Amino acid sequence: MSSSQPKDILTPRLALIAITHEAVLSEKAGDNRLGEIIRCTIPSAWPHVDWEPHVFDFFLNQFDQHPDQIGWPRYVALLQPDGTRTLIGTVGAFSKTDPPTICEIGYGILPPYEGRGFATEATQALIAHLQRDQRVSALIAHTYPSILASIRIMEKCGLTYDGEGEEAGTIRYRLNLGPAADSATAVHPPAPATTPSSHPGTSQSPEPPHSTPTPRPCPSPPPAIPEPPPRPPESPAAHPP
Repeated sequence: MSSSQPKDILTPRLALIAITHEAVLSEKAGDNRLGEIIRCTIPSAWPHVDWEPHVFDFFLNQFDQHPDQIGWPRYVALLQPDGTRTLIGTVGAFSKTDPPTICEIGYGILPPYEGRGFATEATQALIAHLQRDQRVSALIAHTYPSILASIRIMEKCGLTYDGEGEEAGTIRYRLNLGPAADSATAVHPPAPATTPSSHPGTSQSPEPPHSTPTPRPCPSPPPAIPEPPPRPPESPAAHPP
């Protein structure tokens, strides 16, 4: 890794590895160097459903316009007992304003690793990282009211319902990080629909209660990132649209 590479964010089970220009260009080129760059085993199931070509262009543009946000989008790697790491998803945040007062978060986890609390754990760690940036006053995430897994993860991470989302049929959740959090007025979400629908900025995978926990992946232009449910939802920020 380059000496300028942001440090990994570590949790009890995961390593959150910064997504950088080099990693994005490698994925875009399909040169099979990603594992070497981020020091991870890349499973055959990679990438997850929302990791589409337009996501790479979004990140490259975001890094060029907002270089201070390098380190906000992260690969999610599962720490193995033998010390190796396996890439299992992404989690991230982005803001299009300067300073980045409001950030959107999202995530995406590969289907074989869904339902084990990894999305929640990674998102909580990312939020803790963003809270150290005093410019950031609030975090938001979008989903559909029918995607209960996504809603549960956002609630575990401290986000609360904040009204309708920017895209038709979506709802927004919010976490205030500053003094506004103490005076925020609660808004009650509408009753969920019975049939889940997919959305590029949210997660749909089951995420049962877990002792630890986007959205959209890291940006809303890319994802944060939905996960198709491998099983009926009981049940990601940025990643982008």
